[in-house]
Amino acid sequence: LITTLYRKLKLPVPWQYWKCYDVRTIAYLGNVNPKDDKYAMMNTHSALDDCKFQVAYITDAYANIKEEIICK
Repeated sequence: LITTLYRKLKLPVPWQYWKCYDVRTIAYLGNVNPKDDKYAMMNTHSALDDCKFQVAYITDAYANIKEEIICK
């Protein structure tokens, strides 16, 4: 949202696109590394496979977060 605002105002975006957190936030909070071998074969860089790849590791991340909350 903020990136869109910067662009609409014709201002330079003060961060690199790869530093924007999206699904990476959930992966980080859930202690899941998308580059782990467990997910390696899923990442073929087609739109559908990218989506399936993200769903797989985000599902694992949510499970980890839920486990942390329940265990505390």
